[in-house]
Amino acid sequence: MLLVSDPAWSQQTVVLQQGVDGYEGTDDSTIYEESPTFSNGGYDSIFAGKTRGLELTTLRRSAIRFDLSSIPSNAQVTAVTLSLVIAQSASSDQPHNLHPIQKDWDEGTVSGIQRGGASDPGDMTWADNMSGSSSWTNLGGDFGPSSAQTFVGDAGNTIHFSSAAMASEVQGWIDAPANNFGWMMLGNEASLKTAKRFHSSEATLQANRPILTVVFESAAPPPVSTWRLR
Repeated sequence: MLLVSDPAWSQQTVVLQQGVDGYEGTDDSTIYEESPTFSNGGYDSIFAGKTRGLELTTLRRSAIRFDLSSIPSNAQVTAVTLSLVIAQSASSDQPHNLHPIQKDWDEGTVSGIQRGGASDPGDMTWADNMSGSSSWTNLGGDFGPSSAQTFVGDAGNTIHFSSAAMASEVQGWIDAPANNFGWMMLGNEASLKTAKRFHSSEATLQANRPILTVVFESAAPPPVSTWRLR
């Protein structure tokens, strides 16, 4: 039996994850308040929150962005979910918030345990959105109000950010791809030892990498499929 999609608007779902079905469109990196010229975009983890280091300033923030070009340009987004796997936790449940970034940035390829390393030209750092050529207006990144909040607990669990604001932001990025700067994730920055570690798009185990799920309606029908009655 041949199944043909109705040409009317239909609901579809796209799941974006680095390395799955050839997708290579995830950028993510951590910036460090106490090392404002360091980057860490090639590392297998990202961090957010405040550590218990000896320094007075010990904040970490993470940026994440997905290439949305596989979604039809006429899509009407109805729901968005960002899923992250917790890699390490040394504290109780802590609030984490996503904020839309307001300047372009690049993750780079620097990779190092704890604080990364000296940035390459163009990398995102605490001081610069693109090292050597463009600085943040505000140290630690330029971003809008919180789009979504979730609480982060123990290692091994998966957290999910989802909200109408996120859906609206993704819609805007589909409509104007040049404005897709992704989100900055902030943890609990008021208390020491609240930082959490998450698997990044460079994680060895593919299943642990960040996932963006986008539900949308589109006039473009999905591919024709066939199946047999048994």
